[in-house]
Formats: sequence, structure tokens, C-alpha cells
Amino acid sequence: MMRQYIFLFGLFLFAACGSKTNLQLVSQTGFAQGTTYSIRYLSPKGKDHQDSIRAILTRVDQVLSTYQKGSIINAFNANDSSFKSHPYFNEVLKASLEIAKETQGKFDPTLAPLIKAWGFGAGEKQSLNQTQVDSLLRLVGYYRLRFDKAGNPVKENPNLQVNFNAIAQGYTVDLIAECLEELGIQSYMVEIGGEIKCKGKNPDHKVWRIGIDKPKEVMDSDRFQTIIELKDASLATSGNYRKFEVDSITGIRYSHTIDPASGYPVRHKLLSVSVITKSCMEADAYATAMMVMGPKKAKQFLDAHPEIDAMLIMDQDGDYEVFRTPGFKETEIWD
Repeated sequence: MMRQYIFLFGLFLFAACGSKTNLQLVSQTGFAQGTTYSIRYLSPKGKDHQDSIRAILTRVDQVLSTYQKGSIINAFNANDSSFKSHPYFNEVLKASLEIAKETQGKFDPTLAPLIKAWGFGAGEKQSLNQTQVDSLLRLVGYYRLRFDKAGNPVKENPNLQVNFNAIAQGYTVDLIAECLEELGIQSYMVEIGGEIKCKGKNPDHKVWRIGIDKPKEVMDSDRFQTIIELKDASLATSGNYRKFEVDSITGIRYSHTIDPASGYPVRHKLLSVSVITKSCMEADAYATAMMVMGPKKAKQFLDAHPEIDAMLIMDQDGDYEVFRTPGFKETEIWD
């Protein structure tokens, strides 16, 4: 999932929220999963839970990162005898397979060989022709993965490999939010790489406000497409306008979103998709799936799933055409 830049409103006006609770704002920022994170929460007496948060970030990398040497996902992909599944791995794989089926394969966690070949994963970019793409497609197919009776993941083809980049950040956001709630935190904003989950009120005693960027390569003073209030919900945005590769010979720009049906990066008028759901993991995956679908099929998918709120931004002869579900419109305070 691409890095989405957000703006958080009302974070610097904080005063103690009353002598009885003595809630204080704790802010933490850093780097994880190849991107940045920003976590803010109201904690009694300003107690810092950074160690718990860092432990989750580290463990997720050890389980789900293809960039992490010795990770569980790399052992699974390599059919290493050392592979031993982990709840994180099983939870993300199970959700991935469910969403893959729900989206008729537009979201597919088995795209790892194509992601590598197109230069969007761990590995060197290749110059691909149709024959090579067809060959790699034979190694793709979410329906070739299943769980056995003991709950262990099983490949029908040993050459099958998985990549969770389009869902792992959202899942990590959910894990950290769950951890904070278990620690008694009731007001927080958790953001990793632009995937966000909010609960409760911000330090200004208002619902957390999030700015969603226009799909432009360069940010400027006119950066926001809209600002929403995110109330006890998650937001994920997927787009192709900041993360792409340019062929050095042809000059063609390839987006980082790959169509599991064709094996090629998508090329259509849909520039970005922003999704609001309860689960950040689901929002993350649905945003990617709709980027694969393109404008028409994404709208049809949303019509069939009224529980999902979303905003689609499309290219209209150099201008923007914006589609919002009714529920998404209700979250907007400025557009």
C-alpha cells in the first residue's frame, strides 16, 4: 500500500482533560515496515506505552515481512523445513483468502512472483515480455492455498508464494489499536504508512480529523481533496500516483498495483481509492482490490457492499472526477 500523507487537526491545543482522569497526550513517531508511523493517544498521567508498540512492530516484521531475513513468511515461501506458522500469519492469510474470494480474485495474496518481477518487492526489477508474464501467472492463484484440518496453511503448488504488503500495514494498525485498548486507552489515533484507525476524541475533545490528499505526485498548499471525521473507524487509501516505476527504455510508467488476471500493472482512470471500515486490515485490502477493479467495477462492488464506505478519485481529461458513497459523504467536514 502506498504512503498516504495525512494531516491531523487539533493536536496542539491539548490541556489536561480534568483532574479526575488527568489524561495527557502521548505522541510517538518512527519508521517501520518501510514507511513511517505516527501514534497519538490520551493516557492517564501521560504513561508511555512505546515498548509495547515497538514489540508489536518488531514481531510483525519477523512474521510478515519479505524484507526480513528469517521471517516466517519467507520460510513459507521457500518451503523451508523451519516454517512454523504463527497466529499473525494465519490471521492475515485467512482474511486475505476471504477477501480474495469476495472480490473475485481482484485482491490476491499470491502475487509475490509478479510483485518481485515488476520491481515492487524484495528483488530486482525484470524486463518482462508476455511469455514471461504468462509463466509467472502459473504461479499465482489464491484458490491454490487452504488450511488443513489442523489449521496449518497448505500450498497446492510448492512454488506458490505469498506477499501481504497490501494488507499487513492495516493489520498492524489493528494490532496496535487492540493493544492500546487492552492497556485502558480509549482515545487514540494509530497511523502506519497512511493506514489509520481512530477511537474516541482528540486532545481538543473532538472527533479525530483526517485530511485525504489529492492524487498528485507533489504536495503543495492545495494538497487536500477532503477532510473527514474518523469516528471509531479505520481509513485506508490506495493509489498509483506516488509509487510507480518508469521503464528506462520505453518511458512507460507502471503503477505498483498489479492485476492478478493479466499479470500487468493496472492502467485505467482510477487514481485513488479511500475506504472506511471498522477493520483497518479490511480497509487496506478493499482499497487495493478496488484499485485493480477500476472505476466501473469498483462502483458496482460498492453498490453490492453498502457496509463499505469509500471515495474514488478518477482522472477526467486532466481534472478530477470524484465518487463518494453516502456514508463517506457523512464523514466529510470539508470538500
